[in-house]
Amino acid sequence: MGLFSWLRKKKEVSAEKREDLKTLGILVGSSDELQTRIQRRREFYEKIAILRKEVIFHHGKPLPPEKHMAILLRTIDQIDYLLKECAVPWGRAGSVEWYRRAMSGWEGLLADLKSYALMAYHIMKKKTETTEKWGLLRDVRIVLTKYLVRYAQFIEAASYMAEDVTPKYNVVVVTPPVTERTPTTIQVPRRLEQDLSSYEEE
Repeated sequence: MGLFSWLRKKKEVSAEKREDLKTLGILVGSSDELQTRIQRRREFYEKIAILRKEVIFHHGKPLPPEKHMAILLRTIDQIDYLLKECAVPWGRAGSVEWYRRAMSGWEGLLADLKSYALMAYHIMKKKTETTEKWGLLRDVRIVLTKYLVRYAQFIEAASYMAEDVTPKYNVVVVTPPVTERTPTTIQVPRRLEQDLSSYEEE
């Protein structure tokens, strides 16, 4: 079973157990934002893989260099979009000084590389020799892999701040099912939360 299939299965089991705890008046919160981040991160690395491909196949046939280059240009924009979905918000929206500088560098690099790839695309359209087109495509791929991929992966990896990876308390709201009163808010340590998550009604 792959990593993402395993995570999806764990999420389904966790949801079932939360429903069981509801019958006891215990509501356990979960982070939908984290699940969204995991999904966007997977899509991010799928797009990164496209930039590394020497040949892109469509219906079993290799795409001509012009179409391959067009896909690279579109993929650059998609990587930027996904990076701002799965990384930038977790980088505290620029409130961390060094991460803000890194993002400023990314925007400048992105603009330069998009301009370079677009110029190469227009030059390719004027070429008549197929070997020259493939050579130009290869050069663009090398530059994108060396600079854009490396920097994009750094921005994504560096977005994991200490607040995201250290143990925290989880807020649980307890409402006794037989009485009507204001819910009581308590803090449950992670270890106790793990015990609660293993609860199964007999």
